[in-house]
Amino acid sequence: MAVEIRHLKEAETAEYLGCLRTAFLTDREVTVEEASWKAARTELGRTFCAFVDGVLCGTARTFPTDLTVPGGFVKASAVTEVTVLPTHHRQGLLRQMMQAMLDDAIERGEPVAILTASEWQIYGRFGYGPASERVSFEVRAPEAEFFAPRTGSVAMVGVHELRSLAPEVYERVRPVTVGALSRDPQWWDMILNIENPPSSPPPKSRVRVVWRDDSGQALGYAIYDPTENWVLGRPASEVIVREMFAATPEANRELWRYLCELDLVATVRANHRAVLQDDAISYPATLSDNGLRMCQKIVANLRVPVDGHETMQHRIPADHRAFIDEAVRPYMRTFSNFGCFRDHRGGMNLGKIGSRGRK
Repeated sequence: MAVEIRHLKEAETAEYLGCLRTAFLTDREVTVEEASWKAARTELGRTFCAFVDGVLCGTARTFPTDLTVPGGFVKASAVTEVTVLPTHHRQGLLRQMMQAMLDDAIERGEPVAILTASEWQIYGRFGYGPASERVSFEVRAPEAEFFAPRTGSVAMVGVHELRSLAPEVYERVRPVTVGALSRDPQWWDMILNIENPPSSPPPKSRVRVVWRDDSGQALGYAIYDPTENWVLGRPASEVIVREMFAATPEANRELWRYLCELDLVATVRANHRAVLQDDAISYPATLSDNGLRMCQKIVANLRVPVDGHETMQHRIPADHRAFIDEAVRPYMRTFSNFGCFRDHRGGMNLGKIGSRGRK
């Protein structure tokens, strides 16, 4: 069995998508249009694929981003689209792809590698550990009560208007949200549905709203999908919040108020919410406990320092530097395993919890 780990070629994009979709249990059929669209938006030099006897059997890629850490930002290699075909599990393909990505991050001067894992148990062997959290909310809308008086105004907007407003709001939130990533223009166009993959249009019911304060400044926005439902003749519709960012506690409160006061809506769900240092922004501020059915913190993002710990220490104030006391080396040789703890301000630190060798 001949194994080769190399960058993807443009002509192999359809094969890449087929492998990716097989592993994630989705439609394996790839059209020419889909392959061309993906190839045009993928930096092939940051793909790391496993070929066995010339056949693509594993996928992985990275993209550059700035990661928010306590006290500042650090350049990071964001790992994504990691798959191995079920016919080739436990043959060392994942290990070789992970090694190639970490080596590449070091060469690019990116001191941290990050990922969000669908199966987190896999990645501990490569030095990854939990380093930030997210929270999910389910609110019974008819029972929600807001004690603070209403302020500002909420307005529905189109995708292009939101495209002009959302980045400024996000950039106010990102510096205080540990684990947040920078977004380039292509990311914004994708997440706001200005640009959509072939055969994957956004739901026609999707709604976008912006909250402005009394001076007219946009300080928060929400994107949500409503689903109509009736039970025994009574309205039981649900709203799924796809994205919501608020630069102030007031913006957060008023966006939640708007969502909970929608007609015919019984439940508002918001997943993947950041756990911020300022809980007034992270949680539905001034919302009574009667309407909050579930508030569950779960591990969301996994981080592993790759190399160049001095760079991270340089960016982080001295009172946060309890977390690295020796250089981190590539995981296949000797690596330090890092966990997370919260400092006195509620921020995240990466804490060294042991070292071990890998062959």
